[in-house]
Amino acid sequence: MGSLVARVFFLIPMVRGFAAIRELDQPRRVRRSSPARPASAPSRPVASPAVAASAAVPARRLTGEAEKRRLQMTERIGTGPAPTVAGRGGISMKAQAATDAAASALRFLAHKCEIGEAGLHVTLPSGQGRDVPWADIGRIVVRQLPPDPPWDSGVILDLVAYVGGRWEPVRVFGTTIVNYGALSGGASTSRLDNLRRFARHVRERHPAVAVDDETLGFLESQKAPARFVNMTQFTEYDALYG
Repeated sequence: MGSLVARVFFLIPMVRGFAAIRELDQPRRVRRSSPARPASAPSRPVASPAVAASAAVPARRLTGEAEKRRLQMTERIGTGPAPTVAGRGGISMKAQAATDAAASALRFLAHKCEIGEAGLHVTLPSGQGRDVPWADIGRIVVRQLPPDPPWDSGVILDLVAYVGGRWEPVRVFGTTIVNYGALSGGASTSRLDNLRRFARHVRERHPAVAVDDETLGFLESQKAPARFVNMTQFTEYDALYG
């Protein structure tokens, strides 16, 4: 009888322990079974297109086309540091080499962007040219790339236009040639200031263009552009455009 009583006393805390384990494990199962919210892709232009939400959300694990793009970008830029080349007066050209390396991995990059009265004339790296009227630009996004080499916090200006039946950015980067002198007041010595005034010019010509809160802070004040914390986050945003 004594051994039976002892076993009962041992079984009671064990039963309680199993119940506690099941209770702790239940939230994990709920989280695992919750479906991930799909990223919204750009749609046909309307008066105020929705801003790409993933430009401002935390990075998460990529799958499918976005992961493929990230691997392609990594292959293009390589894993080693940008080479240092002696420039005029012995000045290092490492920063320029890094910018060129980053540009080689970016999609939608404009080689040349000419500001005109009716809109933009864009020349692609392939040499192909196209005209983008102001009314076809549906969204403006300004972001810093990650601080890691070769991106080095470079700033991109995406003028997302409806081209060939889909949304596609006209991407202005450090390698893009722009006639900033066509803007009111002429060109500035600061590239950030030129980008800010360029984006403001687009809004003046097409007031219905959509601007997210982070970009708006850059345009209307002296705030630095919001940053993609890593290339996973940038690739997730970039994959919205196919």
